[in-house]
Amino acid sequence: MDSNITLPGLEEGNILDTEVREGIYYIRWELERTSHRCPQCGDWTNKVHDYRTLK
Repeated sequence: MDSNITLPGLEEGNILDTEVREGIYYIRWELERTSHRCPQCGDWTNKVHDYRTLK
C-alpha cells in the first residue's frame, strides 16, 4: 500500500508494513535508533533492552 497520508504522532518514524484484517488497520512502525542514558550507570547507549508490541 503506497500512500502520502501523514498520521499524527508517527511523523518521526518509518512505517514498515500495513495490513487490514476484519476491518481493523494494523501498522508496523519503528523509530530510528538514537542514543540514551542508561538509567542504571548513566553511560550513553543505543542498545535496546526490550522489544514490545503495543496496541
